Amino acid sequence: MSVIPASILEPVEIVYGVYTLRGDHAGDDRWWIQRMVESDTGWMVHNDIYLDMPRQRYVTLDAELSEEWDWLYFNLRDEAGNILSAEVDQDKLVVELNGAVMEFPFGPQSELDYLSPFMNSLTLRRLLLQPGQSVTRNTVWFDPDTFVPRLVQQTYTRGDDTSLEVAGQTIPAQQVEFHHHATDYRATLLVRDDGLVLRYPGLADLAFDERASAGRGRMPPLVTG
Repeated sequence: MSVIPASILEPVEIVYGVYTLRGDHAGDDRWWIQRMVESDTGWMVHNDIYLDMPRQRYVTLDAELSEEWDWLYFNLRDEAGNILSAEVDQDKLVVELNGAVMEFPFGPQSELDYLSPFMNSLTLRRLLLQPGQSVTRNTVWFDPDTFVPRLVQQTYTRGDDTSLEVAGQTIPAQQVEFHHHATDYRATLLVRDDGLVLRYPGLADLAFDERASAGRGRMPPLVTG
């Protein structure tokens, strides 16, 4: 992953929001991101995912990223007691799911993905695609229901710019085509210029972004100006 220069890092207390999830996995996805509490370097991500479909379920997601937004640690758990933990160890990702240990190749161009659109936002925040640019990433994708990991390829391609009405505001948006190669699934995401997914057609919409109306609430680290 490319290093983001220290000069454009802006400390934040917390930025949070909510996605309304639709489709096969419907419910609410409440996320936040903030500086590491212990060291004030790097980033902490947390999601509380409340599902109504395909069944009522509560999933928590926790992740830690370095100052340069490299993946360090990832954790999933649900109320049934299923627990997944994943940690980057040099050139591999070590995953433990309910006591079973697996390893996947994992390098600077690797990503993680789960049900939440905020996971796509973290990837897009790193990529900051230019118009017409297309990037493919080896991705460890976790099944929404079982947490079982799978190594797949996912491609993001930036298309034309557009706009979107959110909470009475007209927000400039990028159209980014998402391609999950294993299933040939494709969708055109609407994405804010800082990488935050605003709409995942048929699957999710951003319902709330803390401080967005004041021009803040942006994905840290941010490019000012």
